[in-house]
Amino acid sequence: MLASQIQQVIGTSRSDNENLEQLAPLIRNACIHNQEDTLLGEIEQLARQKEAEIEETCNEHHNIFVASVEKLLRVRQGTSDLKAQVLSLNEELQDSGKALLERRKEVLETRIVRRNVDEACKAIEACLKVLNATNRIKELVEGKRFYAALRALDDLQRNRLKEVSGYQLTGLIERSIPTLKASIEDAVMAKLRAWMLDIREKSRLVGQCALEETLRRQQRWRDHTERNPSLKFARLHSPIELTLNEQGDFEPLHNDTVEVDLVPLFECMHLFGELGSAATFKRQYSEDRQTQKDLLLAPVAMHDMNAVQSLLHDVAGFTIIEHTIMAKTTPFRTKEDVDIIWQSLVASLVQSLKAAEHLDPAAILQMRTTMFTFIHTLEGYDLDLSPLNDFMLSLFEGYADALKRKFIVEFETIAEDDLYLPMRVNKVSDYKQIADILFFAPPVSVDSLTFPTMFPFSQIYPLACIELRNFIEEFHAYADELTRSDQVEELLRKSLDDLLVDSVNQILLSKLPKQRLEQVVQMNINLEYFEGACLELNRILNANSTKLQLSASEQFRITSKAAEKRIFELVNESVDQSLGTADYDWNTSFVQHEPSDYVQETVAFLRATSDSKLVHLPPQIKSFVYFDALDHLANELLQLFTSPSIRKMTEPAIENFSLDIRHLEDFVASLDDPVLETADHFGEIRQLIALVQSQRPSEMCDPATRQKKYGRVKINTAIQLLERLLSAIGYMPLDSATRARRQEIETALSGLRR
Repeated sequence: MLASQIQQVIGTSRSDNENLEQLAPLIRNACIHNQEDTLLGEIEQLARQKEAEIEETCNEHHNIFVASVEKLLRVRQGTSDLKAQVLSLNEELQDSGKALLERRKEVLETRIVRRNVDEACKAIEACLKVLNATNRIKELVEGKRFYAALRALDDLQRNRLKEVSGYQLTGLIERSIPTLKASIEDAVMAKLRAWMLDIREKSRLVGQCALEETLRRQQRWRDHTERNPSLKFARLHSPIELTLNEQGDFEPLHNDTVEVDLVPLFECMHLFGELGSAATFKRQYSEDRQTQKDLLLAPVAMHDMNAVQSLLHDVAGFTIIEHTIMAKTTPFRTKEDVDIIWQSLVASLVQSLKAAEHLDPAAILQMRTTMFTFIHTLEGYDLDLSPLNDFMLSLFEGYADALKRKFIVEFETIAEDDLYLPMRVNKVSDYKQIADILFFAPPVSVDSLTFPTMFPFSQIYPLACIELRNFIEEFHAYADELTRSDQVEELLRKSLDDLLVDSVNQILLSKLPKQRLEQVVQMNINLEYFEGACLELNRILNANSTKLQLSASEQFRITSKAAEKRIFELVNESVDQSLGTADYDWNTSFVQHEPSDYVQETVAFLRATSDSKLVHLPPQIKSFVYFDALDHLANELLQLFTSPSIRKMTEPAIENFSLDIRHLEDFVASLDDPVLETADHFGEIRQLIALVQSQRPSEMCDPATRQKKYGRVKINTAIQLLERLLSAIGYMPLDSATRARRQEIETALSGLRR
């Protein structure tokens, strides 16, 4: 098998190397199967066979081979002769064509040089065109012709660089294109910043013109509503007002005073769009406007109204420009962008203006006028104005507080200067003028009065009415443009309540302890009129069908009760002063025929008080004053009559005391007051006197008689008085009458002690 394979490989080979590579697998298989010796033997056997074949072949063709060699030798000789002839001819040709070749070479070289020069000239011309185009771009940028520069740059990229592709210059210019674009962007951005600086400087003027136009529109609308009152319900910027606006549209950015050109912005937008940097430009513009917004809100002094107006002009101008740009450049500047910057702007503005709440009323009112003009100006720009409206309500509350502080100062001065005496009026005109300013006036016809006359109240009441009317008028001077009427009316009610309760009522209450009786009486009358004023104020507050009630009425009623109590105290103090002079000699044996001096003084005081100091009090209150004074006097006299310090009491002393009580009772009867007569303040004292003067005090021991004649007498008090009378009788001569009297008293005491 191996021999046949070797024979097949080598036997079919016609060259030394042909198919020898086919032996490699045979050798590898022989090595794998340990047949190396067999393989070598087969190859040697084959080699011997081939040598034998070659030897046999040579022996058969020897003569033919020799003849062929001889022919070859003759051919070789002929070839050598021919070669010598060719060499000779070559030398001749070389000699004759050498000059021609040199000339031809020169011609070829010249053609090559010329072609290279032509190509170089074309390349240079093309490169010069590219360089000129590049320089032209720079010149256009320097001349601020940015759009032409962009067109030239685009032409350079798309066309001219293709003409010089493959040159090193092309690579240099291509690498410089981003730099050119950056220079255009920088130049455009520089132009934009210059424009933005310009609009920043013009923003205040834009806002000022817009606010002034709003003021003119307001005046035109007021004139219109005066001519046609049925239109008063319509507000500025309402459809009716917009329809009837005679002056047409006002352009805040284009008018006789200011001109804001938006063309530079449009150019920048277009150029950055061409540069493929529209998003970058939008972001940069937004950041720059945000920075400008922050610069607007520099701190200002709230008392400097010019500075505040300038701030509002800046904000209005900034916002109007933003809204105009949004309207003309969407989607470059969207409503969302404007709303975001407006929310930030208005929040910072409100925070800056918060301090205005602590200004005086006049300054706040001026601030209010400016702020409402500012708000009305921006109403037509589709902005969220609720933060400004909230601020105006907050400022309104600060204004109300400032008005209250002003009122308190004024009223404290009025209360301090008032003499608390009835107000004198000399003329009818003065009377009518004062009556017109009162919230609650006495129901008296002027025709029935004789002048000069007196108002029942003191000057504190009409002066307070003036201040209250001024307060309400100034309050509504702010509130007439506020939209939240319920909150406004509630704030007015609360403010009036605070003024009436915490100021008027509290100040009057604090002065009660410091005034004389006639002044306290006058204060009580004043309080009655202040309470009546509250009813009128309630009617005014409810004019718009709101259910608002002042709580001050109840407070004045309470203070009036305190004033009545103070009147009682002062009258009682005077009574006590008179009682302090009482000096009874309970051991006297003399009977007086006139009342005691202190009783006469007390009666004279009460009568004079009724005729002068209490003359303006209502009869009911006057009765209460007498009722309390007499009740107090009766109690004091009862304590005096039953004082534990008295050891004995003579009948003349009792008679003298009885005379004083009768005099007081006669005075009460002279007052002709059924309430006082029915009260019978001295009834207990009179029954005690009747008991100790009775010849039969033992009747006290009989329940029926005691209930009928001594119903108000306490048994212990009766025992004390009878014991004192008995002690006094013990020092008297004991005649029969005295013994009987003594025995009767002892009998009564014995019965009462059981």
